Amino acid sequence: MVASGRCDLGIIGAAEIDRFGNVNTTGFWEKTEASFFGPPKVRLNGSGGANDIACGCKRVIIMAAHEKKRFSEKVSYITTPGFLEGGNARERYSFIGRGPVAVITTLGILRPDPVTREFFLDSYYAFSSVDEIKGNTGWDLKVSPHANVTPEPTVEELEVLRAVDITGMLKKK
Repeated sequence: MVASGRCDLGIIGAAEIDRFGNVNTTGFWEKTEASFFGPPKVRLNGSGGANDIACGCKRVIIMAAHEKKRFSEKVSYITTPGFLEGGNARERYSFIGRGPVAVITTLGILRPDPVTREFFLDSYYAFSSVDEIKGNTGWDLKVSPHANVTPEPTVEELEVLRAVDITGMLKKK
């Protein structure tokens, strides 16, 4: 389904993400020229299909805990491409999918600039702040002039989530 371009939306996770939505779930190497020829310092679980999803789905949402160690200027290794080095870089590779449309974090929501493809802060949660999010981001995160608090879910939205949450995962703290 994904490879045929018939999937409208894919949702993936990220151990590390950069300003252009590239995701690393492979590992972390020491910072040396020859480091990629040896085993990583920390080995992660790998793509698990996220690469296929990010390349083939029409839209992709990335979900991650918003911590400075996860939000890097440039990922250590591209397991899953976002907008590569920005702009129209994805077009060089003929990906079926259009790339990530949002990064939903534990503190707010980031969206890609339509021209540069660099992610910016679009909204933040009531318990968070612009300063907290910028402080937990490894690049100079731009903030939308219209950035404000993300609206709370409606009663109907919560009912739908509870109806599909048969395992109780969404109720965990």
